[in-house]
Amino acid sequence: MSDGELIMTLAERTGWALCALYRRYGYMQYRMSKFEEYDLYGSNKDFLVSDAILTFTDLSGRLMALKPDVTLSIVRASRDDLPGVQKVCYRENVYRASAGRDAFREILQAGLECIGPIDDYDVAEVLLLAAGSLRLISPRSVLLLSHLDLVSAQLDRLGLPAAARQRALRLIAEKNLDINGTPMNPFSRDFPSEFIQTGISTIDGLNPMVRGQKLPIFSASGLPHNRMAAQIARQATVISGHEDFAVVFAAMGITFEEASFFMEDFRKTGALQ
Repeated sequence: MSDGELIMTLAERTGWALCALYRRYGYMQYRMSKFEEYDLYGSNKDFLVSDAILTFTDLSGRLMALKPDVTLSIVRASRDDLPGVQKVCYRENVYRASAGRDAFREILQAGLECIGPIDDYDVAEVLLLAAGSLRLISPRSVLLLSHLDLVSAQLDRLGLPAAARQRALRLIAEKNLDINGTPMNPFSRDFPSEFIQTGISTIDGLNPMVRGQKLPIFSASGLPHNRMAAQIARQATVISGHEDFAVVFAAMGITFEEASFFMEDFRKTGALQ
């Protein structure tokens, strides 16, 4: 550990580590002044955690405020003429009123912002970075996805009638949806006959797959199972079938780094839809 790391607080070291994580995903670090004109916060108090703002008058008579938040400053400084998504991260001190005390305190705030025409990949990337951020702070942290906008967006895609939509939202709110169902009768399945070409000769020649079949990959630490799984997901296709074919790739129990590898690999090769 260097001398600089020894004199930094835990919050400061965490802030540096978070920004380093975000920069690896293309986020540019945004730096700003400690204060802004009060009108920026006075006209957006509904966005702030508290309407208590530490103010002062500068030498020209303007009413200024010590930053209670970073996002508003970033949004105001963003440019509409830039193409694509503006990806910004920050590590700044903000000044907020202490709960239950007549005093202000200085808080180190770190995070990221995506500004512009964001798509599903941007949303997934932010969720992955949120999980990675929590892992940096504490290995025991848990990411809770409870924002109903996420649920509403999925219900919009399903095109449910209004009554079914309201029932789905009510069941989600009550968290009492019965997930038990009747067991599937394996004899009712169609006999699998469509050959799936994986592009890996040892699988296609010695252990060919057919549509409807699972392919377990047994591996150990240090072996390239991730690269093999990504290769199969990218290039698997049905040779004799006449229907549209797609690969749904799902991974459980993998690390943040492994999930990032799959997302970036599928994105670069155009396999991600």
